[in-house]
Amino acid sequence: MFYLEVIDQKKNTNLIELTYKATSFAISQLFPKIRKYDIKIKLKDFDIDGDCFEYDDRTYEININRNQSIDDFLTSVFHELVHVKQYIFSELEDYEAKNIKQYLDNPQEKEAFKLQEELLEKWKKN
Repeated sequence: MFYLEVIDQKKNTNLIELTYKATSFAISQLFPKIRKYDIKIKLKDFDIDGDCFEYDDRTYEININRNQSIDDFLTSVFHELVHVKQYIFSELEDYEAKNIKQYLDNPQEKEAFKLQEELLEKWKKN
């Protein structure tokens, strides 16, 4: 079974609904056949665009900065869901970048940045 929960610290129902729709769309593109996961997405005032953590096997928490333009917000959601896909398929290992160059040169980040843009383009066509 899968479980998806979106929590907004300011309880903006439109933003919560957008997040559910964008997440469902991204999952259908990234890991449509996987039916065992637990994803909690927290929308909050945040100093970065987003982050993603795996707590247990297929249990994930994503934090998204709620104070972004719609396109940036969506690409942040898509980016972090690419990391969920990477965790599910054992393509992501935890790493620590010492600087922005190391972060951007990481193959997992390169894939996430590439796919976030592809997903946004597909999203806008629908």
